[in-house]
Amino acid sequence: AWRGSIADYSSHVQNNCSASSGNNNNSSAVREEELDSLREENVSLLMRLADANQQIESLTSLANNLQQSLESRPEVPTLFHGTYNFRRENVTELCQLISRYLEDKPSNIDGNKIYDCVRSCYNDLERGFCDNPQHYYLDMRMLLATCLASTWFSNNQRTSLQSWYNAHFGNGPCSICG
Repeated sequence: AWRGSIADYSSHVQNNCSASSGNNNNSSAVREEELDSLREENVSLLMRLADANQQIESLTSLANNLQQSLESRPEVPTLFHGTYNFRRENVTELCQLISRYLEDKPSNIDGNKIYDCVRSCYNDLERGFCDNPQHYYLDMRMLLATCLASTWFSNNQRTSLQSWYNAHFGNGPCSICG
């Protein structure tokens, strides 16, 4: 059976095909049958191509809509600038950073260094400095609860965070993460 293009079929039959040698009385019928088969296959391929083009148009439209919605999104301030200078004066910013990426920590942020910042802030709470920010106690409660709700920390770090939370804010389980 011929597997080339329809345009090349007649040339093939005239030049190469053993079906045109005259020994076969049914050669014309066989050629017609093959030609019909190729025409059906061509129609099928054209329909598949039309479907594929429609899918491409649909996906292009979706991509354009997503791009427009991304461009119209309000400007979100950058919370992490590559340094780990989170101290008691900016506990809220640290909490915002963790909560923005609660379950999907960006790869450019080191969870261990963030933990060290949280531990430093907790140590300042423990020491009870008289110059701690006005709502430091509440900010630390928010920070520890956010840390416990996140997926940023190892099991050992989570154990420490839980004990710190319990030491200052109650021995019951955290209302966020149990």
